[in-house]
Amino acid sequence: YGYRKCERDKNLLIPDEEAARIVCRIFMLREQGMSLGCIAEKLNEAGIVNPSTYKKQRYPGFYRAGLQHSTWSASTVRTILENPVYCGDLRQHIREKISYKSDEIKRIPQAEQIIVKNTHQAIVSREQWERVQVQGSRMDIYHSHNNKRAVYYCGICRKSLYTKYSHGKRY
Repeated sequence: YGYRKCERDKNLLIPDEEAARIVCRIFMLREQGMSLGCIAEKLNEAGIVNPSTYKKQRYPGFYRAGLQHSTWSASTVRTILENPVYCGDLRQHIREKISYKSDEIKRIPQAEQIIVKNTHQAIVSREQWERVQVQGSRMDIYHSHNNKRAVYYCGICRKSLYTKYSHGKRY
């Protein structure tokens, strides 16, 4: 989302102006301290279609099985904010098959992934991308709509942590 292939060189990513503006807006809102859920709500209220729907509208041949949701979610916003492609880097070796005999795929730890710097034009500056990464590890990610349960993510391992409210106390 935010890029398209260059027509002359299929190996080159160039910014898709319309989607790139949305990506810049997402980074700006996050840098202002807005939670992922609030950013998603703001995009939905503005009538901006999510990346899958945008791609389906823009490229009629695109098909993705199970594509049902046309709204933004906190996880979609998080995926965009954590992707180094937006600062001009390319991340590779994200997942691999366990065996050629199996269809099971495992996710590669971030430390073992390959990141190639400055492979294409950045949509956001490296400084802004890094500020959002540092800020994201310290912030509450989002609150659910019923406000009885808030969801937080660990700044180190990114696993979800839960707080519950019972009899007026927070656990």
